[in-house]
Amino acid sequence: MNCTAQKIKASVEKDIAAGISTKESWDSLIGKWNQLSNSIIGKTAGFKPVDTQLEDYLTAKALDGLFLKIAEEEKQIRKDPAARVTSLLKKVFGSVDR
Repeated sequence: MNCTAQKIKASVEKDIAAGISTKESWDSLIGKWNQLSNSIIGKTAGFKPVDTQLEDYLTAKALDGLFLKIAEEEKQIRKDPAARVTSLLKKVFGSVDR
């Protein structure tokens, strides 16, 4: 397990209130959801069980957010030549202007 995964795991396993961690709350909620979604009523309603670990979910969402920020920065670099602050950015995005 890498350092980031260890930090996320430690964070979600830390008690937040009344001796209950975020992970315990998540597992309880997902467990109840899965019971409902696997029941006849849940299947009839089209509910899908959730088979995800909280750490994996949080990591995926963090990466989604990171890539959104990168996309915003790239849009700014393409739009505004003054945002091209390094020679590499000027070289790469300067070809777009030609």
